[in-house]
Amino acid sequence: MKNRITLIQFVTFIFLIIFSSCSKEENELETENTEQQLFTQKDISKIKQWIKNQQTGKLTTNDFPILSFDIQPTKNTDLKLVEFYQNGIMYLSDDILAGQDKNYDTLKQQIRDNDRLDKNGQAFLFSFIQLSSEIFTSQTFLKSNTVLQKAPCNCTSLYNTYVTYSIQCQAYGNVWGHCTRANQYYQYWLNCKKKKTTCPTGFTFDSANCYSGIHFPSGYEPFIWGNGFYTKQNCSISTANNCCPPGFGYDSANCHYWGLYFPSDYEPFIWGNSFYVKAKCL
Repeated sequence: MKNRITLIQFVTFIFLIIFSSCSKEENELETENTEQQLFTQKDISKIKQWIKNQQTGKLTTNDFPILSFDIQPTKNTDLKLVEFYQNGIMYLSDDILAGQDKNYDTLKQQIRDNDRLDKNGQAFLFSFIQLSSEIFTSQTFLKSNTVLQKAPCNCTSLYNTYVTYSIQCQAYGNVWGHCTRANQYYQYWLNCKKKKTTCPTGFTFDSANCYSGIHFPSGYEPFIWGNGFYTKQNCSISTANNCCPPGFGYDSANCHYWGLYFPSDYEPFIWGNSFYVKAKCL
């Protein structure tokens, strides 16, 4: 009798393990479906094709494809919190497009762990991450389309945001506020296009910043002071020219590049053994 009870207990124990394992797999599958399969690959392909057919400017939305996915907020959806995470996704996408070695994993975990987000809010955010990773930050896709090319005065990010909100407007509707934002960012982009990239006198715009034309050899310690460009002396490199780099002059304390200065309303910086200031859009 004692052995029979032990056998029953053993069988019950095995059954519970198997049931728990199956439930876990089902839950993981459900989570994966919620986070990864919100838009079908057919949906993604349709959106890519729609963008490729567009020309830079006002997007035509009457031919936006019909998608199989639809998600709407409920009365329990915290729209402010959703917007907070959505902005985080967009900033992260900009960093990825700029070449930074980042991904969406940490942000996805934060969304997953936030109890204040209901299922619809989470579903929307995961679907937006899906759009971002498979469309907006897909390098091969971005290189192949004409919509997201660089614009004057670095207006690209404004136009990209307009395209992003336009897609969301068509995919989700305006209940999330995306149609309104799309119109706003289109106007921001139009206003930006009217401006010009401006550099101080003596600087050259290199498609990103204003280059001073001043380059110093490695080994010299550069710094910026009083609207001018300097390095510290380094006699271990050369004792010629008072231990200063070629083109610099000794000012009794440091090596100063004479003759080129920047207005105080420009932001200077040093990169790649050269001096720069950030361009202005005026």
